[in-house]
Amino acid sequence: MVRGFIGVVGMATDSFNNVAAKKRTNLIKSFRTQNPPNPKNRVTRIKEPRPFMKFAANFSLDFADWAICNYADEEEFILDPFCGSATTLLSSQSYGIKSAGIELNPVWVIYGRGRLIMDSKKVRNEIASLLRESNSVSGEIKNEWLEEFFGAILTNKERTCLGGRDLFAAAVLCCARKELNPIYGMNHSWPMITTEKEIHFSRKELSSMLQQMLAHSGWVKQNYPCLVKPNVSLGDARTLDLNQKASLVVTSPPYLSRLDYIRSSLPEITFLETIGAVEDANILRKKQIGTVIVKESEYIKRISSLPKGSRDLIANIETHPSKGSKSYYSKFVANYLNSMQIVFKSLSSTVTQSARFIMVVQDSWYKDIQMKTSSLLTEMLLELGWKIECEWNFAVESSLSSMNPHSRDWRDSSKISENVIALRRSRNAS
Repeated sequence: MVRGFIGVVGMATDSFNNVAAKKRTNLIKSFRTQNPPNPKNRVTRIKEPRPFMKFAANFSLDFADWAICNYADEEEFILDPFCGSATTLLSSQSYGIKSAGIELNPVWVIYGRGRLIMDSKKVRNEIASLLRESNSVSGEIKNEWLEEFFGAILTNKERTCLGGRDLFAAAVLCCARKELNPIYGMNHSWPMITTEKEIHFSRKELSSMLQQMLAHSGWVKQNYPCLVKPNVSLGDARTLDLNQKASLVVTSPPYLSRLDYIRSSLPEITFLETIGAVEDANILRKKQIGTVIVKESEYIKRISSLPKGSRDLIANIETHPSKGSKSYYSKFVANYLNSMQIVFKSLSSTVTQSARFIMVVQDSWYKDIQMKTSSLLTEMLLELGWKIECEWNFAVESSLSSMNPHSRDWRDSSKISENVIALRRSRNAS
């Protein structure tokens, strides 16, 4: 049974380099343009098998390839401070460019690392060894072993993606999600589960999921081979601490739309909490930027430090006649904007003097007030010494705000925009 995971690896390292070089040449030819693909178009040129759950809001691999082809070279160090499903890192590793991702959600630290792994004999041997270690006499995976295994992975908060362990961890989380069988209402980012249910799964289930993971790692080997191993760190973008200054940032900040990124991975968080590997889900939810759990926010006291556009938006929401505008929604928006200002200050001190920044931002609505998130965040960056190089806008057909059946009563007919903004750090910026 274990022998089935130890397959023959069909491509040598030299072949990887040749394939990657050819891929880079072809992509550079096709992506060397100032007209980016729509970042949310999930139909990429090379179809990716996806055993992992769908990230709540990610840009496409095509977009990451475009950004790196147009704005990076092999001497760059690329940073994604909101790493999510590690799309930026997956693209950069195949160009041989060093990169790092920061992610607050431990579930996506594990999924992001697993998505980057390239198939090899070493990876398969490591998976076979982990299967032997984790298996109990009854054929179930031992929870005590999993507690120690995930504790070691998540305690080591910053490390290079290594292979079999990362793929194995991602497969376990996929099995846990399947076992908890979440159901969804109108909001696709809000899974509901039966928390009293005990989570147990067999070696057979895990083996089947690992086969899907290995199929994905085979796809990575063929299309996005790892020439330089990226780092995926468990951390907070508000307190960046990097060993090297980034020369290119490619990222999509959290939306100003009450999208709960931690809640969207509740099945996996519940499993990790059950085995003692992470803290309470609500503690994590309170920490995220754009948290929906807002009571007496300390950020409401810091409004005066925000740019004029942010202060005006908060004032408009606070005086809106709708229920909850002053008691909740103005605090929610203030919390988000203050958090993003802290991120940008931290980011500006951890990049090179002439760094570039490619940012994907989606606008949103509060009742009849359009929240131009792209303009609000850009204003913060301009105050910190960044300069706009280019900007592109894409119409968004659907959004979280459009899920409200009454939204047509208070929204005008204009569509929400998704914006790609390219900025450069001024050499004279403080």
